[in-house]
Amino acid sequence: MTANNSKSDPEVIQDLVVAILAVNFWTLEKVYALREELEAQGLFDLAALAQQDTQAVTAQLVAAGYQRGGFPVPQMADRLIATAKNLLSGKEAELRALLAAGNTTGLDRFLLELKGVGPVVAENFRILRSGS
Repeated sequence: MTANNSKSDPEVIQDLVVAILAVNFWTLEKVYALREELEAQGLFDLAALAQQDTQAVTAQLVAAGYQRGGFPVPQMADRLIATAKNLLSGKEAELRALLAAGNTTGLDRFLLELKGVGPVVAENFRILRSGS
């Protein structure tokens, strides 16, 4: 977690995935600690995520150590798949422009439009991007 809004592409996506997963008693620190395992499972690759189904992404999350049991893991898998598809549909450039401009209001509005993203995820993403 370093302060730099011009991070390389993988770091922006990594931060967004970590922020999405860090909800409901799974702290930002706990999910951030899994980032190497999440990367090894291909969970920061938008194109790969967008091509997979919920069952496959759920298995990858569990293999990475994101083991919550029951419904939450497939729900998070669905959110990651939807986010990947959304960003690949042209929204990734908008995300990067908002980051480059330092437009936190626009960034929050953008994030809150993503499936399953609420204020906690938006705050987590801002924290990761700022290095706090």
